[in-house]
Amino acid sequence: MPTRLTSNMCTRWCRALAVMAGLGVAQGERDAAAQADAGDAATPNTTPAPAAPPPPATPSPPASTAPGGPPPPAAPPPGATSASPAPPAAAPAVKAPVPAALAAAEVSAVQKRVESNQELANRLVTSVWTLKGKRALSALAAEQREVQLNAWISLLREFQDAATRIAAQLVKPDADAKALQQDATALTGQVAAAEKALLATESELRALDKATGWSLIGTLLDARCATAICFSNGGTENWLGIEPLVELPIGKSFAIGHTSLSDWVNNHDLRVDLAAGVRVWFFRDVVSLSMYISKPLSDAPVRLKGSPFVYPGTSIRRPYPGAAVGLFFDSIWIGIDRDELRNGDGQDLQGQASGALNPFYPPNEVISSAWTVTIALQPVTAFRTAIGTAVQATKGSAK
Repeated sequence: MPTRLTSNMCTRWCRALAVMAGLGVAQGERDAAAQADAGDAATPNTTPAPAAPPPPATPSPPASTAPGGPPPPAAPPPGATSASPAPPAAAPAVKAPVPAALAAAEVSAVQKRVESNQELANRLVTSVWTLKGKRALSALAAEQREVQLNAWISLLREFQDAATRIAAQLVKPDADAKALQQDATALTGQVAAAEKALLATESELRALDKATGWSLIGTLLDARCATAICFSNGGTENWLGIEPLVELPIGKSFAIGHTSLSDWVNNHDLRVDLAAGVRVWFFRDVVSLSMYISKPLSDAPVRLKGSPFVYPGTSIRRPYPGAAVGLFFDSIWIGIDRDELRNGDGQDLQGQASGALNPFYPPNEVISSAWTVTIALQPVTAFRTAIGTAVQATKGSAK
């Protein structure tokens, strides 16, 4: 009995010792592993680890070169397998720039517009002092207008320089066309504002010009130039004109000398002549010169001193061209002519009195002559100018 108990007890003790021994070995292994880890952290590991199998090769994605582009795709985790290599990453999207041609066209248009406004501003400065000369503007008002216009001229010069700089930057290969086009658009708006101010000033000056009556003169000259060849002298329009002349001067003639025909001319009041030729006027039609051929339109009988013979009025002839001076838009005509009273040729055809023949003189003989000066009005020119002025006014209202 005791022996059996001892044997069972040994068996139990052996099993307990074996379990305890196994637990001790496991704990020892854990303690050794902990100490090894601590040693690895303190000192570098010189023992090469067994080589792990290399992961499958994958193509590295290209690095993004564009600033602000998307990051490259992440590498696959170790141990991941792929049946085929990964596709290459797509190129980063680049914003399409605005075509440089559009910006260049806008800059060119701005430059032309600036040049046009500069010319307008210079003309307005001239108009200001012209109105001062006509007493439509006082000296102080003219100076103020000139200061304003000079300020606009300086600003337009700065706009021109800005447009030139933009145009110079557009030709560079690294130019930002979109930004330059935005600058050109802003510059266009500034030029448009300056142009609007200049046009308003031009309208004011035109209103002052009309108030002085000088606009009517310009309208008259425009009407005359519709049927004439007109030339400008610098900034003065219609300074000279050449036009055909067909006129019926109505006025009083004065004869020079003491001949029988002179006495007859000075004894009559008004007369009408028919003149045709060419006229040249200067200084915007303040003065004109005319060369013409003419014929007196008179049926008054002519009876000379010391002779009972009565000549018809058509016997007075003008064999030579006459000359005339016109003043103040040809309102006044001063003509010089050579009048001759000629004997008839004896042929009274169909009752025409021009064939009256004085038997005491040879046919077609000059009986008497005189130089005459005629001061007259020109109704045909006035009528033609009135029609042309009305046409010009109609065109102006239509615009």
